[in-house]
Amino acid sequence: MKRLIFLEHQFLQSFGATAKQKTDFELIENVNKAIKKLDPELENIIRMRFFQGLSISDISKTLNLNENEIVKLIYEGKRQLKMMLADFVKERWNIEPTGICRVCVHPEQEKINNILSKRKSKTSWAVTIRQIENAIGEKITPPQILKAHLNHIKKADTERRYYE
Repeated sequence: MKRLIFLEHQFLQSFGATAKQKTDFELIENVNKAIKKLDPELENIIRMRFFQGLSISDISKTLNLNENEIVKLIYEGKRQLKMMLADFVKERWNIEPTGICRVCVHPEQEKINNILSKRKSKTSWAVTIRQIENAIGEKITPPQILKAHLNHIKKADTERRYYE
């Protein structure tokens, strides 16, 4: 079953939409830029699912991957796109996206990741927060944000090694 939907002109008019609505080129450009920043495998899967309308089963057969892996990769691709487009959405529609890791979208993410990756398990979070503040000039609190991000990058690293 294809996921592409074509709406009749009369149906659109009944909801106040017109066939003469302008194409939102800025939105299209931002989405395409974000998709191109994805890992090539994720980009391919996202395009197959949402642009070509292929089912998970069809993608699985095409790429010779387990359906559960396809679902996980689609979820990961959507998660990354959500983070990449968060600022655009906030600026454009004044909507604060939920479920976005503040560290993942931070401009100094690499510095933060570097500090977190070198952190010893017995080091207090207060010390880690001060190290990050000294490195980027900004305090990231509460520590749960950093803990969640650290777990996220460890999980992503483990999954990356699994697929290699």
